[in-house]
Amino acid sequence: MPPIQKRLVETVMTLPGTTIEDEFRRRNATIDAVADYCHFQEGGAVAMRLPAQAKQVCPQLLAADAEKQALSNATLLVFKEKRSTVCFVCLGEGSLPFEKRVYSFASSGDLTKHFKRKHLANIREGDRIRCKVCRMSLDNKAHLRNYAHRIHGTVS
Repeated sequence: MPPIQKRLVETVMTLPGTTIEDEFRRRNATIDAVADYCHFQEGGAVAMRLPAQAKQVCPQLLAADAEKQALSNATLLVFKEKRSTVCFVCLGEGSLPFEKRVYSFASSGDLTKHFKRKHLANIREGDRIRCKVCRMSLDNKAHLRNYAHRIHGTVS
């Protein structure tokens, strides 16, 4: 079995990690192995020459990969940090521009001000409240505040 195929099999068959960070690392390693394998040509030993254009990396693909990595890093931060500086509400809002979704505030205090002004202040009685990062429905504003502090490290 070629080494690239062996790596693919090993990463796909790896058991899930015990922490969210381990799981993200396992998932990213598997994605990389699949991407590498997609470029691997099975079959005979005939080496094909690719046209010069095919060897150039598409800038849009590089930008998309960078965005995916930044989103992944920001998602880890809103779960891992005791006092996060990334807004989990903005991060989960897919309609926002990318820069606003992954914006890191200078301090957790600045995030608290943002959270109160932009998110808590705009919640009305009867509004449907949802954490789009965790895909969890919340009952009311008090529940959101408690949840934001316990799960995402955002104090209000």
